[in-house]
Amino acid sequence: MTESVEQDEFHLEEPWDRDAAWKEVHEIYSATGMRSGMGSLVSVLVRTHRRSIDYLRQAPAAVVYLSWGGVPRRPEERLHLASRFGGMVRRGIKLKAMLDELHAPYPIRRLSGAAVTPANFEIILALRNIPPSVLAQAIPSERRLQLKWLRALRIAHGYIRYTAASSRHPLFCWLVTAISGYVAERGTDPSGYMRDLLRDFFRYRIEHGGFNFNWTLTEAIAAQERWHAELVARRDNARFVLQYGKRFDEEVDYGGMPIEWRNPNKGDKALSFVALRSGEALFLEGRAMHHCVASYSGEVAAGRSRIFSIREGAHRLATLELVQNNSGRYEVAQVAGPGNNKPSARVHAEVTAFLEKINAGAFGS
Repeated sequence: MTESVEQDEFHLEEPWDRDAAWKEVHEIYSATGMRSGMGSLVSVLVRTHRRSIDYLRQAPAAVVYLSWGGVPRRPEERLHLASRFGGMVRRGIKLKAMLDELHAPYPIRRLSGAAVTPANFEIILALRNIPPSVLAQAIPSERRLQLKWLRALRIAHGYIRYTAASSRHPLFCWLVTAISGYVAERGTDPSGYMRDLLRDFFRYRIEHGGFNFNWTLTEAIAAQERWHAELVARRDNARFVLQYGKRFDEEVDYGGMPIEWRNPNKGDKALSFVALRSGEALFLEGRAMHHCVASYSGEVAAGRSRIFSIREGAHRLATLELVQNNSGRYEVAQVAGPGNNKPSARVHAEVTAFLEKINAGAFGS
């Protein structure tokens, strides 16, 4: 069946202008989505009536619910969907009535066309199980944040599908709101946390008798870190005491150094320098940053190293190690970002200011 047959299947009130329609469709959907198989579907939908494009502009994600989360590959499948869509348009029904017929939640209209790609079809369809009032609050307003939100949800949903959970599970509803809050607060994609966090969800729930669905994603990640520290402490505390002469959670006195410092000259834009004074703190830093700082516990316990976590809010940016030279002044032994990558120029500038304060005796002796 050819494209011309698909076109002739509909008796339009005005001639079909391929170039004009494609231009309109590309204003709504991303080039990535159009290249991924969705282009053939929406090009047929927009031919069904001169007002079809209006519905797609108002709710680009309607195509997901029309096709039940799949991308039709055969012309006859596209014709079937177009026939249904065109029938609704010709009836002149309101957008909400159309979405109701498609079993689509009304807040889904807030999703931009850029977010509606075949890779996201399945997760967008799963959002029908979220209460509309919750979904309305959860969908990020900015297009770039919607993409990060959906990507993290897609990874999370792919994991929980193969567990006892599903898109109807309270965990999925929590993820929809928690991931939304995370990307709105930080503007970053939390996908890297998803598999570990969800794997631990079931283990944590069994050991602690529940999961706090009032947590934000940041709070859940912090709880996960504390739990892992507990597990390590139970396993390794005796060895740690024998090796370093201190308990795993026992803090070392950093003398004249601050427990936490922020550059007062930077105001709200200042980074935090948080002293890592125990085996537990070093373990959590190493786990979050994916490097080997936990192996420096002996250096810290012996007073040969002073290690700080450099953070922006709760987000860890880099790890700083300071050592004393022969003259008694502190110098940077190393500063490492996640995975031992090089930190930004902003981090290095703040490290310089922090080091100057320490060597000037600003924190006492």
